[in-house]
Amino acid sequence: MLYFAREQVEEAVKREGCELRDLATTLITAAFVGSSVSIAHIGDGAVVAKTGRGLLLASTPEESEYANEVMPLTSNMWNEHLYVRSIEDVSLLAIFTDGCQKAALKKSPQGYEPFDGFFVPIFSYAKEIEDIKNVNGEIEYDMS
Repeated sequence: MLYFAREQVEEAVKREGCELRDLATTLITAAFVGSSVSIAHIGDGAVVAKTGRGLLLASTPEESEYANEVMPLTSNMWNEHLYVRSIEDVSLLAIFTDGCQKAALKKSPQGYEPFDGFFVPIFSYAKEIEDIKNVNGEIEYDMS
């Protein structure tokens, strides 16, 4: 999937007449087959899976020396930073950007870990959804 995404970005560069670096982006994809999921990830953001053994940090944010410094899909070396993983026994999956990272993950001596206080309510809510079309209305917040 990421190879296809990279090709599409390259096509957009030709079409729009811009530079590849102008379209810099990170990307996370996931594909389910039954209760197994395959993840491909480049850049920041992360993936947390609910498995039969509990919460699992399935894909971690890419580490970098400086804040806001990641390897984007548009880099010439993007495929050297590509992370791919398959996991079995997955019932729920959360894919999120670096904007949620401080709320969703906690640091431990071993590295990042999923924060139960963030994911337990979200996954509980997700299991109760009956009509996916009404979900956005239920979770929207009016800032006015």
